[in-house]
Amino acid sequence: MSPAPFRLFGPDHWAALAAVGCVGALLCAAARRGPRAAKAVRLGLAALLLALTALTVIGVARERPLTVWDVLPLHLCDAAIFLAVFALLT
Repeated sequence: MSPAPFRLFGPDHWAALAAVGCVGALLCAAARRGPRAAKAVRLGLAALLLALTALTVIGVARERPLTVWDVLPLHLCDAAIFLAVFALLT
């Protein structure tokens, strides 16, 4: 039995949108508790971005051999990830 197809603005979509909003609000509230909490949120987000990027590259490497073009941040979204990590760390 295959899973139901994704439906735009269906219940699953609204749940995902609500989850993103709630997590964002919780991270903002946590960061406002003080400098140590803000630093923990920043470092956690930076580590999460780097880990997810590494897992994506590993996933591609499991499917086929990697080339230099698979690793270079040549698209705006790829560059934005590394810029976001830099901003979170500084």
